[in-house]
Amino acid sequence: MINIAINVLVLGLIYLIVFFKRENSISLTLSGITAFVIAGLFTSFLGRSSVFAGIRRIGSSRAAAIKNSSPIFTILFALLFLKESITWLNALGILFILTGLWLTGYEQWRKNGFSIKGQIWIGMAFAVLAAFSFGTGFAIRKMGMEQVPDPFLGALIGAIVALKAYCIFLAAKRRLLLTVKLQFQQFNLYYLLAGFATCLGSLTFFISAYFTQVSYTATLTAIEPVLTLLLSYIFLKEQEKIQLMVIISAVFIFLGIMILTISSLL
Repeated sequence: MINIAINVLVLGLIYLIVFFKRENSISLTLSGITAFVIAGLFTSFLGRSSVFAGIRRIGSSRAAAIKNSSPIFTILFALLFLKESITWLNALGILFILTGLWLTGYEQWRKNGFSIKGQIWIGMAFAVLAAFSFGTGFAIRKMGMEQVPDPFLGALIGAIVALKAYCIFLAAKRRLLLTVKLQFQQFNLYYLLAGFATCLGSLTFFISAYFTQVSYTATLTAIEPVLTLLLSYIFLKEQEKIQLMVIISAVFIFLGIMILTISSLL
């Protein structure tokens, strides 16, 4: 919860600074604001809830592996509703990145998967729903920025929606006050730093989608699991062991990013 609260505070401060420094005002439309709110609900509420429901039934590794297919839904939405186009070179770069993600997911599924008999198909359905929710939510963010071209406002609204949805969820479980109390009693500096990191990630996603096609942005941000594994090995060598499949995945992703970069320069 503290992570989301930090996002709201930091993004709110950044938005105010940008708002007062901005020379030209940006007109707000109801359709644009609504799109930001819907995107926040899709990603922060429906997406996360579906991931957790999937984890309870098929385990974290399998649920995360399926959830990482979210760029596929972003690309489909962008092609159908945002009229984005993808060149053959860009498609090749995206294919390399998705292949790298698939290899990582396959390794997690094969070695660390855990399932409860009779619930595996339900768990897989929740994981697919999570991928759909995240992928579609990312595309709706772009739709909102086409109406209100302000990535700072979009990121702030998304954070506010996430905080409100989480508070409502905790209140329904009658755990809101207890959670807030525990957050202050068990303060952790790493949670604070993680809050700033996720805040930066959310804001840069909106900025990237503002300047380029959301299908590219969603694909590139999906490399998060591989980066997490690599960074965990660097900083937690005694606790994390890097595997050959992770290295191969990283190579595919690196090649995909290079292809996308070269394509943008042509």
